[in-house]
Amino acid sequence: ECVFDHYDDKEVMSFFYLIRADQPDDEQRSEIEIQIMSEAGELLSTRRGFQDYVHYEVPSKGVYKICFQMVGSYVYERTVIGIEMLGLKSETYYHQKDLVKEEHINPMYEKVIFIGGTLDELEALQSASKNWAINHWDQLLFSRENLAFYGWLQGWVLFMVSICQIRLIRQWFAKTVSRLQTKRGGINFRV
Repeated sequence: ECVFDHYDDKEVMSFFYLIRADQPDDEQRSEIEIQIMSEAGELLSTRRGFQDYVHYEVPSKGVYKICFQMVGSYVYERTVIGIEMLGLKSETYYHQKDLVKEEHINPMYEKVIFIGGTLDELEALQSASKNWAINHWDQLLFSRENLAFYGWLQGWVLFMVSICQIRLIRQWFAKTVSRLQTKRGGINFRV
């Protein structure tokens, strides 16, 4: 199986490959032979192994062919090979190159910084409002306890004042009755 890709003069071809099928460690592993060829079919480099990192600088501009062939795979009919292109030929680079340009990043970066600052302000306000809510709740509980105490105290004061008023009023009536009795000559006004 072969992969074709365009490379510029002195560009570095780099990729990582790995056989992903289960292979017992104590037996001989299946290997992949990698061949890098020019447009004309000239063999430029060869590698062999079950896992490796390939880093090759191409000599001139053109389309290069990277071929993978299984070596000693008589045990496996099909073996899964994982290939991850690195550097300028990776999928991430293509997406960044095609989609993201510096004139797009700078305003986005400023907006991200602004949004980050706004989020920090919101977080500070939320923290302050939580503290305010906790303080308000504490004050409400303290006020409720004070109101209960003052209500109890007011009840006792009202009770004591009522008793004092009743005694005072009885004393007035007792004095008035005794004055009337002395003025009338001992007439008894009892009913």
